This record gives sequence, structure tokens and C-alpha cells, in this order.
Amino acid sequence: MTAGGMPGEDDPRTPETPGGTPQSGPPGVPPSRGEGENPPPGIDAAPAGPSGRAAAPIGPSGPAAASVGQTGTRGIDRSARPPRATATFMVLIGAVYLLQFIPPLDLLARFGFMPALAAEQPWRTLTHAFIHSQPSPLHVGFNLFALYFFGSFLERAIGGVRFAVVYVLGAIGGAVCVLALADPTDPTSWFALHVGASGAVFALVGVLLTPTRALDRNIGGVVVLVALNAAIPLLEPGISWESHLGGLVTGFVLGCAALLPPPRLRPAVFGAGAVAVLVALAAIYCATILAAMSYPQVLSTL
Repeated sequence: MTAGGMPGEDDPRTPETPGGTPQSGPPGVPPSRGEGENPPPGIDAAPAGPSGRAAAPIGPSGPAAASVGQTGTRGIDRSARPPRATATFMVLIGAVYLLQFIPPLDLLARFGFMPALAAEQPWRTLTHAFIHSQPSPLHVGFNLFALYFFGSFLERAIGGVRFAVVYVLGAIGGAVCVLALADPTDPTSWFALHVGASGAVFALVGVLLTPTRALDRNIGGVVVLVALNAAIPLLEPGISWESHLGGLVTGFVLGCAALLPPPRLRPAVFGAGAVAVLVALAAIYCATILAAMSYPQVLSTL
């Protein structure tokens, strides 16, 4: 307004609020509170979220909720650290699969697990988990997808070291189960070549079957997955269901050792459980070989 009260240029004076207090900033915009100022009566101030908006409280609050938010359900770490062990195993499997295309290496015959060679080449109980059938990529592709899907979740839940122990012992457990269930009198069983990471992957599934609330997973979905894989050998006879079974049982035992004890005892119990599982697998392995040596056709292969 001009001095005469007629419309004209804007009044340069600072406008006042209804209470008489000078208002800073453009007209029509409420003044912002400075840091540390109290909100108006009857309005609760909420902490600002990453976007600058007020973050509404979600779920329970208090010290217990803060603990869960930092370390995950019941003290299991849910941080977003990269699953390094999972990535390492995936890279190894992928690299070995590519090397299998080099004929002179003959990796399939050299490192696949065969019950007839168990006595003289025990390292095949582990190396077979990095070899996959060729030339179709479906076998290796399915195992890599399952390893990424289950491994990424499980490694964040139990840690990289325990995850690696479960994976390795699961692979060995799968091979031991193949050996224990092989028929020395049947050449198609005793001389069959078993390859693939399925035993190790099923060990991860075995951990997920542990009866505990510490893992935030859909137990029903895991059970359905196990049931579907149990039915696959009925449609596809070439599937090594023995390896699946051995890995599943091994993983379940290790999962119980890793998740069921009180948190402060879990490292010690898991370590003792892993040693006990390794000793048990070695005992079954040796006992099966000794029992099979009573067959003449087996002695001829040793």
C-alpha cells in the first residue's frame, strides 16, 4: 500500500503475525522453528527421515526395539554387508564350469565323485561340488541361483565363517550319503559319477529348517521347496537324490548347533558340532568302504 492507502507498490515493512510478532520470510509462509525450540502445545515432534519428512514411528518402541533394529530378530545380525562367502563360492563354481570346456583338463572325470574311487581318492567328496554337467547350463545355472538365493540370506544371518563351514560340510555330507547308499553289487550304482553343488545347497536349506524363530524366513515355503525336490527324482532318474539327502541332514544338524543354543554359547557349540559332524562323516565313509571291500568286484577296483 502507498502512503495514501491506495494500491501501489508493496509495503517494504516486515509483516506481523496476528500476535504482533514480526514475521520473517515471505508473506503467507509460517516461520520455521529454530533448532532446539519446542513445538506448539499439543503437537508431538517426530524425527525427520532421510527425505526430510517426519518419520512416523513404526512398530514397537523402546530399548528392545532399538536392539532388534540394529542386530535383527533375536540378536542375529541383519546388516547389509556383502555376502562375500556366497560370492566366492559362486565365482569358483562359474570359473570351474568354464574350465570344463577345455577338453584336455577332463575335470568331470578327474574331480566328480564315484563310490568306486572313494577309497583311493577321498578328495572327490569336496571337489565334486564345483563340477557340473555339460553342455547344458541348466544344472549349473539352477545351483548358482539357489546358492545366491539361500546363501545371501543365510550368510547374513549366521556369518561368513559358519556359512562356509556349512557349505563345505554339506558338500562332503552329500558325497558320504551317496557312498553309504550305493550298491557295490550294482555297477550302475557303484560306478556312477556324481557332480554338482546340490548337496552343499541343500545343507543351506537344512539350516533354514532349524526349529527356531531366530531366522526371519517363511518356513512353509522352505518345506514346499524340499517336498518339490524330493519329487523331482521320480520324474528325472538322473538326479542325485542321495546327495540332496546327505546335504539336507548335515545342514540341519549344523543349523541346530548354530541357532538353538543361547547366543553367548553359539560359537563354541557350533565349533564342537562341526567337528562332531566331520568325525561322524569320516566314520561312515570309512565303515562303508571297509564293508564294501568284502565284494570281489570292489577289491578289483582298489
